[in-house]
Amino acid sequence: MMTADPGTAHQSVGWRIVATPFPNAAIVSNPERERRIINWVWATVPLQYYTLTRYAGALKSNEWLAIIVSVSSCMLLILLVSFILSRIVPMQVAVEPQLKREVKLRAWSVALITHWAAAVTLIAISFFLGDVIVGKNEDLVQQLFCRLAVCHNHPELLSGATISIFLIYSVLAMALVLGVLRLGRNTTPPASVPAPYALAVIAISTVLLDFLHSATKWN
Repeated sequence: MMTADPGTAHQSVGWRIVATPFPNAAIVSNPERERRIINWVWATVPLQYYTLTRYAGALKSNEWLAIIVSVSSCMLLILLVSFILSRIVPMQVAVEPQLKREVKLRAWSVALITHWAAAVTLIAISFFLGDVIVGKNEDLVQQLFCRLAVCHNHPELLSGATISIFLIYSVLAMALVLGVLRLGRNTTPPASVPAPYALAVIAISTVLLDFLHSATKWN
């Protein structure tokens, strides 16, 4: 019986992790599933309001105009980033040249918006549990992380602690998306649906979470 070299097997596993695409195919290949994802994204709008008003020194619950601007800015910035990435990042797209940019923009938008919705959902749940279980106006990940590292004024733009906390949420959000889509999958999605790498989505979402949540504390 032939066995793979341990080094080669380890490398192949590592490469599969790095090269795993975001599950766009599982979303867009099923109209009903895509509709549910869209509804989920809309449902995260009030959750975004909830999270933006929970951080110390951030927006107050009665600052409606600032909150509306912040929530709107979240989606607009994600779409802007998707547009930029669709223009500068290579992606294999099996369509006619005149449709290539549109397909790439859709691929990035679906991935980033879906992942953002998952991350916001987890942050909102974490805040709720932190308030109910621990009795602190902090999310659970922040509380656990800041026991091991020094956290000042979270969320703080480009702070190591803030980036680490949002990176944890981004990884958990990716696991949530993959898990939900795997449980709901009843057909094999087409392999031809373009999608960015999952690790790229995690990295970009971490930066966006850092920037958008830190911006609520700028005076």
